[in-house]
Amino acid sequence: MKQCFRAIRSRYLTVALIAFLACGSTSAQILLDGEWAARYHEDQLERIPGPELGDYLGLPINDAARLKAESWDASRLTLPEEQCRVHVSPYIYRGPLDLRIWSEKNPETQQVVAIRNYLGTYSQNRTIWMDGHLTHVSILTDPVYLTEPLIKSEDFEMNLHGEDAQWVYHCRSVEEISNRRKGDVPNYLPGENPFMAEFPDRYKLPAEAALGGAETMYPEYRKNMKRSEKGAVGKGRAVADAPPPSLVEAVKVQGNVYLIVGAGGNVLLQVGEQGTLLVDTGSESAKEKMLSAVEKLTPEPIRWVLNTSADPDHVGGNVAVSTFAGSARHVELTNTPFGATSQVAEFVATEAVLNRMSAMNGKQPTYPADAWPTETYANEKDEVFFNGEAIEMLHVPAAHTDGDSLVYFRRSDVLAVGGLFDPDRYPVIDLAHGGSLQGTLDGLNRILDITIPAFSQEGGTMVIPGRGRICDEADVVEYRDMVAIVRDRLKAMIKNGMTLEQIQAARPTLDYDPLYGATKGPWTTDMFVEAAYRSLTQSTK
Repeated sequence: MKQCFRAIRSRYLTVALIAFLACGSTSAQILLDGEWAARYHEDQLERIPGPELGDYLGLPINDAARLKAESWDASRLTLPEEQCRVHVSPYIYRGPLDLRIWSEKNPETQQVVAIRNYLGTYSQNRTIWMDGHLTHVSILTDPVYLTEPLIKSEDFEMNLHGEDAQWVYHCRSVEEISNRRKGDVPNYLPGENPFMAEFPDRYKLPAEAALGGAETMYPEYRKNMKRSEKGAVGKGRAVADAPPPSLVEAVKVQGNVYLIVGAGGNVLLQVGEQGTLLVDTGSESAKEKMLSAVEKLTPEPIRWVLNTSADPDHVGGNVAVSTFAGSARHVELTNTPFGATSQVAEFVATEAVLNRMSAMNGKQPTYPADAWPTETYANEKDEVFFNGEAIEMLHVPAAHTDGDSLVYFRRSDVLAVGGLFDPDRYPVIDLAHGGSLQGTLDGLNRILDITIPAFSQEGGTMVIPGRGRICDEADVVEYRDMVAIVRDRLKAMIKNGMTLEQIQAARPTLDYDPLYGATKGPWTTDMFVEAAYRSLTQSTK
């Protein structure tokens, strides 16, 4: 028997593709080119007709995963932004469509150098190195919801009638349920999922056993499960925040839009012959490095600055930019009938941002006058056409604050969302400055109204948060769902008369804490829960 192995690694996933030579001679070679149909004999009844609802036996999940599973309502898949999402990695190779394999050969030696495979389910592509009967093995390592690696395998056999299979995967979302209120995300509240008890009742299992856990993966668990009082309970693990970039530099997003990373907050810039446009200016401490990154990218002067809010990490470099844009190096004197005028940067934001930055803090304004917006807008949106591109500023009221703006570059298809969305922490709800939980949810849905994903819900419109990595619609969908589900849980707890202290002790965000939670720093989980609670109780009053 001869075996060849290749692993494809990512942060959470290791995929091993293994093939065995099904003959006695090690020198023989079996041609794998062709179409293969999946065999559905593994892990029945999980494959067909599908796993039992509430059956987590043999899954090394932790408490956070259990709560997230309990909240799952299949009706969530009727949401337009959820309908075309790709299956999760442990299931993706268990889809209904066939596998196509072909060889790539060295043109000089005619030796096989690569074997490609294409799976009709979601049009997946893989490169594998192997020969013979095909077994696909996936090893999933997830520090958020698993306490041990989850291993699954799938077998394939040659399908001589594969030409009838559907190979090109098309998906378009539709309105499956009409008159659904915007912002509603189907979910079950803790303890109210009707399917959680069906599986253990049907098979006369202890309820604790059905909850899964690493212990339930092993045969010896059967001997001890009747004596188990607590069941397999895993410890939640938080994913540590990525360290801030050591360098302040510009990276291309798409179109003519770039992101300056490492400047405290994210700074976007659009470049072209007319000059440079910035979205936010980062923190005050990084202003020199930020301007240096701009100079390395383009010699053109800064003509526009669009501020998404009055947060220090969004407007901290405003003064430096105003001086930089109007310095001797970049001043251009334009002769007009009224004399010579200098072209300097225009700063645009909502009226609320100007009011906040110019408000008196003792005897001095909160920010110096050179940092203030030179132009404001009070309606739903403002528009700029610059460097051949239409740019919209869209007011998102009562979200992170009452003065937040989204900035959409329509040709480049890039959306800057400021402090409304943060892929690494819960929403920062600034109650003192007009923020609210419901407004945050409305703002996230506004983002989803604008974004259009590319193939398999990836790519397409790029979303740039006020801090953190470049995202797309799929990231915002997951975040929006979290906010809606936490809101529903809090509203139910408040309706039942629970105090803030009781709600915090009940940990209504347990399943999302490993992704967005924090126990220390400027914005902790408890701070988010308190702000969300006060926002909901104030709106009720």
